[in-house]
Amino acid sequence: MTTTLTAQEAEKNKKVWKMFEINPFDLDFGGKPSKLKVVYAQFMVVFSMISALFLILQIVQIYSHSDAMGQSFSAYVIFLIGQILWIIYGSLVLANKNMPIVWGSIVSGLLSIPILTGIVLYGKILS
Repeated sequence: MTTTLTAQEAEKNKKVWKMFEINPFDLDFGGKPSKLKVVYAQFMVVFSMISALFLILQIVQIYSHSDAMGQSFSAYVIFLIGQILWIIYGSLVLANKNMPIVWGSIVSGLLSIPILTGIVLYGKILS
């Protein structure tokens, strides 16, 4: 079963999807990205990866004490799924591949894997 859209419905859909075309390097009146936007975008790539490193503290805590009793397995699974969705959104949906979102999510997603492993090993969720 296929559905066809009227011209008016198609135009409405274009307007809705246009809202999701976010470009962090919007061209300003000079026809080139402003220096502030370029510097800010570079800063956000670095900051998104550094801020994701807070997960290293959890990893050290879990493995140095061989204890993950205070950690929530389901919360980290949801967090990992969210990071995967942000990677997809940042790399496929956003215009010009929004790298702060993509790299921050990649780092966070990768760091959540040893946390989940530690929770399984030391959190007694399977007992």
